[in-house]
Amino acid sequence: MTMVSELREIAMDKGGFVVPDDAAAVGMDPKELPQMAYKGRLVHELHGVYRFPDLPTDDTTELRLALLWAGRGAALDGETVLAMLDLCDVNPRAIHVVVSPGVRVRRQGRPVFRLHKGRVEVDYHRAFPL
Repeated sequence: MTMVSELREIAMDKGGFVVPDDAAAVGMDPKELPQMAYKGRLVHELHGVYRFPDLPTDDTTELRLALLWAGRGAALDGETVLAMLDLCDVNPRAIHVVVSPGVRVRRQGRPVFRLHKGRVEVDYHRAFPL
């Protein structure tokens, strides 16, 4: 199995997305991701986040992207969780993500991403940290 095939396998479990840590995990130089994007094998979504364009997207794609943008230890928060769990009739205008107070996210996200700082107690629903 080639490194790209292994990277693709990882992407299938992450909604089609990969980050530099994923490339390093399969023995690939993370600097190859921008080159793959330039050649059209990947789509550059956000700083450090790439997607295989031929893998399908669904209603959770933006949620996955928001979590990858915020980094390790991030979880969905607020109205986003309520909508995902169908706990109330809400249609959030933003994707709310919470990180621990000590985490600093410097990368520019999408306008619909709202970053909150607070205590992160993670529970999982459909493989998403809440």
